[in-house]
Amino acid sequence: MEILALGLRLWIVLVLLAAVVGKVRRRAAWGEFRNMLAAIGVPARLVGATAVTVAAVEATVVALGPWPRTAPVGMALATALFLAFTAGVAVVVRRRITAACRCFGAGGTQLRRLHVVRNAVLTVAAGVAAVASAVASGPVSLPAVLLCLVAGGVAAVLVAQLEDLVGLFSDARPVASGSGPREPAGR
Repeated sequence: MEILALGLRLWIVLVLLAAVVGKVRRRAAWGEFRNMLAAIGVPARLVGATAVTVAAVEATVVALGPWPRTAPVGMALATALFLAFTAGVAVVVRRRITAACRCFGAGGTQLRRLHVVRNAVLTVAAGVAAVASAVASGPVSLPAVLLCLVAGGVAAVLVAQLEDLVGLFSDARPVASGSGPREPAGR
């Protein structure tokens, strides 16, 4: 149970580390993230606060997640965050709002079911990590820690680059930042 807990925690922590660094590393990336929030319907007066809150929660999970004593709280927070992302993106997809995913900063394809599924998988993984971390009772050997770090790193890269990987096999195209709602067909 300890190795499962650690592996999932490191995966979630590295995904959120990539997300927060991707958003704050450049002013343009932060601006594109804010533009995405506006495009998906966050009221203009709340865009700044929402952006800061998302980045702060992501950073908090990164700080709490790796450590056994704080991991259950960090992973519960990650579960809530990913659940909100899943629900929010599902609404965007259902309403056919055209907006690019800026989850990892600049770049990204139009928000679609792929993003809903990705976020749902991360929600489940974070939930399992929260429970596994709460019941884990023993230390993890150094070789197991290194294995979990490598596996979590590879999995995090796959999540962060999922759009590019899927794009190799589909016709997904990047979407301009700040795009608004799509018009229904026939109008």
